Amino acid sequence: MDRRGDRADPDRNLDDARRFPFATIVIKEYGDFDNASKLDRPGVFRLNIGISKETYARRVDAEEEYDFTALDRLMPHPVYGRNHWVCVLNPSESTFESIKPLLEEAHAIPLGRVERRKSRPR
Repeated sequence: MDRRGDRADPDRNLDDARRFPFATIVIKEYGDFDNASKLDRPGVFRLNIGISKETYARRVDAEEEYDFTALDRLMPHPVYGRNHWVCVLNPSESTFESIKPLLEEAHAIPLGRVERRKSRPR
């Protein structure tokens, strides 16, 4: 991970364009860009996780209309869901335990990219 802790860069040599977070915690709204979760409520935060397309398809019901303000519920990210990001607001201990495999997968995705780049002929 990088010095901020949210980007996988095992060799610490990726340029910024190749370093993208695998998970984030957001504690405030970002104007009109990202306000569907109503993070301006006291004590509310959102854990965001970037997962594989396959896992996303298994974990997210594409037909469901989600309440992006609901606490302790795994759902598509209100902005980046189309990029296979999920989120949960204020996860309980049991919810957090259930999504740990998603965090592990999210961390493994960029590491896999790094390894594939290393194995390419130069």
